[in-house]
Amino acid sequence: MPATGQEWIFISYRRKGCRDEAHALAARLRERIHHGAVFLDEPGIDLGDDFDQRLRQAVSSALVVIVVIGKGWPQTFADRARDLRPPQVDYVRLELAAALERARRQPPQCVLIPWLVGGATMPTDAELAAAGAAELGDLARRQAGSGDFAHAPLSPGDPTERLLERIDREIAPMRETYQDLINNPAKPFADDDPGLETRGLDARYKPQDLFTPMLSDSSQLRAIC
Repeated sequence: MPATGQEWIFISYRRKGCRDEAHALAARLRERIHHGAVFLDEPGIDLGDDFDQRLRQAVSSALVVIVVIGKGWPQTFADRARDLRPPQVDYVRLELAAALERARRQPPQCVLIPWLVGGATMPTDAELAAAGAAELGDLARRQAGSGDFAHAPLSPGDPTERLLERIDREIAPMRETYQDLINNPAKPFADDDPGLETRGLDARYKPQDLFTPMLSDSSQLRAIC
């Protein structure tokens, strides 16, 4: 799947132990939002794509990064460090370091949500440090949710519904901005547009990653759609 500029949600996960839950989460999100808004490495990286480049591109433009955490997750960093040989890369580690750096900025450029599956508990910064991933310690201070998407359907009060509602709130300004451009093709971007200014889109997105450059007006969008 080629990059579309609409990948607002990035799902980070370990293939061993969390793959089914990550794919079930992606399917649920695609039902709720739309297919192109959710990035998962399978099938988000197409045949022939530069794997490293696509991951960096997707995590650098996401509004929401969800980290799927299963049992024994902290230890996987030590295991990967032991098993990999340069120039091999632990991509989960790379993804989280990039997401944490963006989440710490002011204003934050993304929301980082740990999501616990399979009875996992939230890792502590000490556990991450012991696994050789001390640079990810800030993750331990992020409010986590829990629930298994791969099993029961949503019901009122289901904790996974809270996650979907949180994501809806985060992507709403972007949705509104695009919809306004489509509905008002002659309207230029306003300097005080809340969908642009308060969300920090100039810092979050590179012009080439969007449908239209940040400084162009909506008449240009209509011309290329």
